[in-house]
Amino acid sequence: AKLVAYHEAGHTLATKLLTNDGVPTVTIIQSTSGAGGVTFRAPEDVPLKSKKYLRSLIKVMYAGRAAEEILLESDEDITTGASEDIKQATEIIKQYIAIYGMGNRGMIDLTQLTNQFDMIEEASNMAGELYKETLEFLKNNRGKLDRLSCALLDKETLEEPEIDRLISEKEKLTG
Repeated sequence: AKLVAYHEAGHTLATKLLTNDGVPTVTIIQSTSGAGGVTFRAPEDVPLKSKKYLRSLIKVMYAGRAAEEILLESDEDITTGASEDIKQATEIIKQYIAIYGMGNRGMIDLTQLTNQFDMIEEASNMAGELYKETLEFLKNNRGKLDRLSCALLDKETLEEPEIDRLISEKEKLTG
């Protein structure tokens, strides 16, 4: 349960601090689909997505797994819970590079070309770089991550006002 709480807290924190998207609800109650928990995102209502937003969205997807890694202090015990997140992140990376012309190849729709495999290296590098940035982001916000996780373990479900309160709470000074 603790792992699931960190996973969902990671998604929630990244959504709230890296994007303007809302998080109406986050829960660690097991869903019927078998997912350990769910972070409901309310995407900002804008017709066009910026390059920065897409990169942030990928970090939001990666934040679940990254939070697991931080909690466990190793990548040996991470779970398969992030498979759906990875799928979504990969789809965004593909669109970013291949369709929106935001990658190194410039203004070209790679999906119209026959061999798209030459974008695997670029996609993989982008994924690695964004995952590293996500880990750093969560480590820098460890207090907020811990607070959200504890609250989730305690209540199982959090609504947006409470999420905002937990994130904005000042760190208690130790010393």
